[in-house]
Parts: sequence; C-alpha cells; structure tokens
Amino acid sequence: MESNLKNLKKDVKSFAKKIVKIAKTDEKVRDLYKGTKIFFSPVVKNPKFMFLGINPGVSPAAKENKLKCEVKPMKKMDYSAEDYRLANGWKYIFGEKDGMLNRMDLLENSFKTNFYYVTTKDMDSLYELLNLLKNKYNLTEESFFKPCEWTKTLISIVNPEFILAEGFAVFDELKRCYPDIMCDSTQWGNNENYKIGYINNEGTSVEVIACSRRHSDIRNASEIAEIIKSECLN
Repeated sequence: MESNLKNLKKDVKSFAKKIVKIAKTDEKVRDLYKGTKIFFSPVVKNPKFMFLGINPGVSPAAKENKLKCEVKPMKKMDYSAEDYRLANGWKYIFGEKDGMLNRMDLLENSFKTNFYYVTTKDMDSLYELLNLLKNKYNLTEESFFKPCEWTKTLISIVNPEFILAEGFAVFDELKRCYPDIMCDSTQWGNNENYKIGYINNEGTSVEVIACSRRHSDIRNASEIAEIIKSECLN
C-alpha cells in the first residue's frame, strides 16, 4: 500500500511539472491552472467517511498564482480546522444543532481528497483546462493524468466505510470509473438533493452518498443529515 501511495505522488508531481512547463508559454493555461493538491486531511486508514470533491478550490497560495504542487497529507482534517462555506456546511451537518448528527469526532477523523487534483477557480474552469490540455497538447486521461486510477488507488489504501461525494458531478465521475455502480438500492432512492449508489472496492461494497450543491453550499442539509444518520450511523 505504501508503495502505491508513493507511486501516486510521483505520478502527480510529474503531471504538475508538465502543466507548469506549458503554463510558462501558454497564457490561457496559466490563467486557468492554479496549482495541484492531493490531500485535505491525514491519510486516515479505515475511516467511517471519505469525502470526495470534484477538484480543489482557490487557496491564498493559488490566488497568488504560485502554481504549487502539494502531495503531502495535511496534519488535520481541513473541514474541522478551516473556515469557508463548504467546510462550514459539513461542520453544520456533523455538529450539535437540532436534527444534525452531533458527531464532530467522525468529521475530524475522516479522509478528504478530490477526484481531480488541479486547482481552478470553479468547475467550468476545470473542464476548460482539461479540454485545452487534451485538444491542444494531446495530454489525455490515458497518457497524462489518471483520475480514475488515482481515485481507486486512494479508496483502496484508505478503505472507507462510506464515501460522501460532494456534488452530482463527483457521483457521475465515479460511475465512469466503476461502470457497475448500483443506484437506487436503498429506501431513499435518488432525488434532486442526493444520489445513492455502491462501488466495489476490491470485493468490499462501499456505499456512496452524493449531495447536491449550489456552488459551495450543500442543498437541504437537514435531509442529507437524516440520510447519513439512517444509512451510516445505525
């Protein structure tokens, strides 16, 4: 497992180095690409929850356009330590308000990463960058970056009990990586606020709960809390 993690970091460093080289002469790539980051928590083994976003948002370092490549795990779970809208949304759901989970301990001991590691100002910029790299420089998912492979590697290493997908775009990417993902398999079904499915992690079924988002806000947090409580904490 440690060798797999080491190889993943090596691949990501090589990937980021190539983008930085391109950005030196391509102003559009330079404008879209704000850096690379893998981890937003320690590498927690066998956690209750793994949080999976679509890609990193713009940090203070990214705003300065330093194009950093960060491959070291963080010392603390980002959501429990930082103050921004998505982090505060999860702290609300896992917090002590009436009807919420009252399980901050689970949030603090979760694993957090993203499907894509490149930092951009928003999701439209992410896909614009990926299409530019593919169409102009022939840097494809097969030859250059490997989000499905890297995500599967981290899921295998971490071995979460549940995956909380932060947005339907993440759920759709997982369906692409795991074509046999099962949907509508619980009493909850799917609606405009959430989707539920299962992936096969090396023979173990892992439930995926995807919440709908409006920019950085989680839609209908009380409903998401109720689903997590019923599906994950009973």
